[in-house]
Amino acid sequence: MVFVVHGLLFASWTAHIPDVKARLNLGDGSLGLALVGAPVGSVCAMMFAGALLSRVGSRTVVRLTLPGYCLAGALIGMTGSAAQLFVVLAVWGAFQGVLDIAMNAQAIAAERVRGRPIMTTVHGCWSIGALAGAGIGAGGVAAGVTLPVQLLLLGVAGMLVGLRQASRFADDPPRQSGGHREGRTSDTRWGAVLVRDELSLKVPQVRPERHSSLRVMAAGHTAAASRTAARPVRNSRRRSTC
Repeated sequence: MVFVVHGLLFASWTAHIPDVKARLNLGDGSLGLALVGAPVGSVCAMMFAGALLSRVGSRTVVRLTLPGYCLAGALIGMTGSAAQLFVVLAVWGAFQGVLDIAMNAQAIAAERVRGRPIMTTVHGCWSIGALAGAGIGAGGVAAGVTLPVQLLLLGVAGMLVGLRQASRFADDPPRQSGGHREGRTSDTRWGAVLVRDELSLKVPQVRPERHSSLRVMAAGHTAAASRTAARPVRNSRRRSTC
């Protein structure tokens, strides 16, 4: 249910964006800058999520961030300027981002306890929640329900249901010595090989024993971007050799 709540609240407010824009008298550019607050807050908070999970575990992190995520959303409809909207969205996004990581970590723990994969199922639950939230948001706009009232009602209900489920969460699996990091860095190394061979660039390898998890994560994203960028180059070379 935590996945359902996560998707439900996120999607339910989007139908109210035109009303928020009109109420604050924002132009397209000002609204766009204000909406950037959510991803900025989410990405910044995610940088510290790994250390927090290592200290207290995913179950505790879910219990801490779920109430914040469920209740902070109601503040969006109470903002009075673009700057306030940015700040509130950044706070909401921070809770959302850390909760996202924690609930996925808990899904991994649940997979180990149950002995079968459930990741596809829980992400399907997120999609169901998002679809339901979009419908609720559209219905709320049509019925004249204000954004603070809608998000407060959904948030309180979601928090109660989510915390009840969190009380039955599994313990995190024991940490392995470098196993998870090696999986991340193996992706980085293949990306470095691809960039070197396909794009003729020199990329240093990432060594897990000398880099923090944040650097490894950044290198992994860089490798993924390099694979995407290299596809047209690789395809053009293949066409030229045919």
